[in-house]
Amino acid sequence: MRLSIAICLLAACTVVAAPQKDDLPNGAVGRLGTAVTPAKDGPTVGDVTALLFLGDNTLFVGTNGGWKTWDLQKRQPRQASLIGGPTFAVARDAHRVLVGSAHKLHSIEPVESAMAEPAQSWDAASAEVRALAVSGGSQRVVYTNGDRTLALLDLKQGSTPGKIEIPAAPLAAALTANGRILAVVTRDGAARIYSLTANGNVEPLWLKRIARSERTALQFTTDGRLLAVASAGRVMVMESSTGRPLVNLERKFGEGDVRALAFSPDGRMLAVVSAGPDPVVRVWAINTGSELITFNGHRGDLNSVAFAPDGRTLATGGSDQVVYLWRAPAPPADGKSISAADAWDTLDALEAVDAHRATGALLEDPKTAVEAIGTGFRNMVGERAKIKRWIAELDHDEFRVRETARRGLIKAGLRAAAALNDPDRKKLQAEGEQRVRVILEAMEAQGLRIPESGLYGEDLRSVRAVRALEQIGGKDAREVLVEAARGPKDGRLAKEAKAALEVWPNDR
Repeated sequence: MRLSIAICLLAACTVVAAPQKDDLPNGAVGRLGTAVTPAKDGPTVGDVTALLFLGDNTLFVGTNGGWKTWDLQKRQPRQASLIGGPTFAVARDAHRVLVGSAHKLHSIEPVESAMAEPAQSWDAASAEVRALAVSGGSQRVVYTNGDRTLALLDLKQGSTPGKIEIPAAPLAAALTANGRILAVVTRDGAARIYSLTANGNVEPLWLKRIARSERTALQFTTDGRLLAVASAGRVMVMESSTGRPLVNLERKFGEGDVRALAFSPDGRMLAVVSAGPDPVVRVWAINTGSELITFNGHRGDLNSVAFAPDGRTLATGGSDQVVYLWRAPAPPADGKSISAADAWDTLDALEAVDAHRATGALLEDPKTAVEAIGTGFRNMVGERAKIKRWIAELDHDEFRVRETARRGLIKAGLRAAAALNDPDRKKLQAEGEQRVRVILEAMEAQGLRIPESGLYGEDLRSVRAVRALEQIGGKDAREVLVEAARGPKDGRLAKEAKAALEVWPNDR
């Protein structure tokens, strides 16, 4: 009899913990918590503000009143009550979870701590630590620590060795896996990208103007090749090296502003969530810019979205104080790949789509890619010499020689434009300089204009190639960078290679 009662009670608990499918919105596979009607007068303590998968079976859920971790198989929280203070941002590396709170940054260690209590905490000058980013390999963290300041935290030492001054108040931040590239969205309506050196100094790389908004979001793909920035109703997906647009995703008429976004682990999909009163969850394919699926069911503002590590599940939460788990769609197949040699040849393409395809091809075949990049770096010396010779031959007496040089320079495109525009190059005779102007005009007529970033030609190819080697890792990739770093000190390639080696992990 007692056994029967126990079985009945267990069955009843199971029904409550894991609701039946007809209790869920279309497309949802699970629900955490009980939905409430959002308050009309603003945020409340129970509003979900941050989500982060700690594993395929554990979800961190942050609210305006604290946080809990949930067991996704049992659909039950692992803690009896909320922990810590309000959660404004959350990030993780392999060893810990970082939580931005009120005047505090907390570290939960290990990642799936049974208690989820902070193991360490650091004071912050900001009332709300909303800008927070952690690198996976370098154990480097940046977080809001003042009106126009980001603190730089070294997790290995447990100390804050420096601070990063920026032109306007930071709203959101992101770091690449190796901690070398920092992205910040600021209140003045700008996405700013910096190179972050080993000693914490920053160098501006590029800036992109966006719509001003108090709520923004940004994230790098796992491989750091792409950066998504959301502001108001638009999401821009850009190549992280240059800021060149890959695709723009627009909200539909009548929808609220985008509040949060998340790349799938493989970087092929992007999920975005919007403000209420009728919020929507949209999942987009990056390679086509097409919408794959839409989920509805929440009420009020949606504040957070996260993909599970396997990319198959999507979690969303907001002001209705409930978390829904959705079955993520399968991304469409990528287009036909290209060879490593062709990828190297197009690595200086101005169009982000072409550049993304080229770097993707290199990452698909790491061994061949390292060989192609190493050979390409060594051949760049010969390419520069050839372009220099062609420029000199624009003064040649024979038409045949001049015409061959002209065609060679036009074919070289912006690689040649850099040399033609070099103020330190040797000046030609009057007719030769006229031919230079004609060649530059012909390039511009073909759409080969020098981009606003000023990064193009050989320098652009060097930056993308170094980023690819960083992602590939390993002894062979490091040796290519060591060789490149020995090049001309004022060259972009040597500079990028040295910066990559500064933060190269010891185990790679």
